[in-house]
Amino acid sequence: MPVNLCAEIADLTTTYEGFNDVSLTEKLRELHGLEICQELAAGANEKPPAAR
Repeated sequence: MPVNLCAEIADLTTTYEGFNDVSLTEKLRELHGLEICQELAAGANEKPPAAR
């Protein structure tokens, strides 16, 4: 996947923080024209591990 697309998805996941994978995928498809799979949206939506 192109780096710029990864960055765009990462930015948009902060806009839709709290959305589940299905809702996030639908928003990215409907409002932003990003045809991505639910699994990709799920990965982008994961929180990084907390720092120790």
